[in-house]
Amino acid sequence: MKKIMTLILVLTMLLSLAACGAGYMPAGDGQPEAQPGKNAGQAETADTAGDDSAQDEDDSVRDTEPGDADGADGADDSGAAQQAAGEQAKAVTVTLSDAGELIEDDGIPLLHFGLYSAEVTVDGDPVASEKISSAIAAANDTFASEKEADVEMAREGYSQFTDPEYWCGYARERSYSVMRNDGVVLSLRLNDYYDYGGAHPSTIYSTKNYDISTGNELTLNDITENIDTFMVYAIETVTEQINSQPGLAAGLFSDYQQYISSFVADGCWYFGETGLVFICNAMTIAPYAAGMMEFEIPYEQLQGMVKEIYLPARVLSGVNAQPNVCYRSGVDRTGSGQYSTVVLDVKGERFCIWFDAPVTDVILQRVVAHDKTLVYEPVYTLFSASVMEPEDTLEVDTYVPEIIPDLMISWRQGDGTVVSRLISVSGDDGSPLLVEP
Repeated sequence: MKKIMTLILVLTMLLSLAACGAGYMPAGDGQPEAQPGKNAGQAETADTAGDDSAQDEDDSVRDTEPGDADGADGADDSGAAQQAAGEQAKAVTVTLSDAGELIEDDGIPLLHFGLYSAEVTVDGDPVASEKISSAIAAANDTFASEKEADVEMAREGYSQFTDPEYWCGYARERSYSVMRNDGVVLSLRLNDYYDYGGAHPSTIYSTKNYDISTGNELTLNDITENIDTFMVYAIETVTEQINSQPGLAAGLFSDYQQYISSFVADGCWYFGETGLVFICNAMTIAPYAAGMMEFEIPYEQLQGMVKEIYLPARVLSGVNAQPNVCYRSGVDRTGSGQYSTVVLDVKGERFCIWFDAPVTDVILQRVVAHDKTLVYEPVYTLFSASVMEPEDTLEVDTYVPEIIPDLMISWRQGDGTVVSRLISVSGDDGSPLLVEP
């Protein structure tokens, strides 16, 4: 009974964080049942609340004032503003490192604590680099602050476990997914996973968005021309998207509409590939079986409401690149351009990846293959670069599976197309290969 009460309290705490979720997908290892939306709130906002004054001050000294772009003046002005945004974009890299650990008592696993730290480098701007990296570190500190409490709860859980042979321990894990990194904005999705021995683990998603020119975290008020007008439009649009899917609407809580504003809010949005996306965690507006939902408002519909400086403007070279991969021992690119290293396994092989022409939107992701279909789905991000020049190199230290790859690199070609390759090894000589998914 004591363990049950403890789990109820913990689940209540977790659900109070979750107003937003990522990806409308079938429920998998989702979240336990809860009252519809009653405890929905903003995830991890306390760690940024104290930066408001600094953000307002920094926003006033932009190189290009967002207010100068008037989306209502027509397509020509809009295009000019977006071209200006593309021209002032900076090279940005994000490198994530696993700082987790397994906490044990005499060989008994108590807590699988997973946490990825993020180093953000804005080319030529150490102030913005430090500001963004420090903000992410502060958010991680908040996440890690509950680690010891989880360990104590796991000790008590183990003492009451009826069959210790099947005890696996509890889990608190955070990873990141880079949703947009174009040198103007950096949008991150935080993937927080909890397992306290209940019927289902829980994954809670939240978001953080940063202005590259200042290093400040962005709010909806910062990116919109008129926040009141935007909020009315966004809530109406999300409601229409729900109602346009009869199968979806039929499975929602009867009073779901009153909870839409809980995730059409800061902490629950990101800049995506083709639009601004709101994410809704499971059980906010629907039962657990409905899984998670994602609602996107296309950028073309946001002209005049979202400041033009934040709408994507890609400067494409028109030249498509070929990727190159080689073991570190077989190529010497040290000191040439930007050199980034991702360490996944210190005992693994070291190999380098580079391109023979400029590419943008480079992203290295951990992926999983679904069942026997071998359809690969991204899980979280390990490296992101807004641009890679031919002299830039990505080094990866890892063990590469021989059968089913678990790493994928993607990039945008000069003609705008996105290409993905799985990282594998040759069955003949063990050399690294880049193969089509």
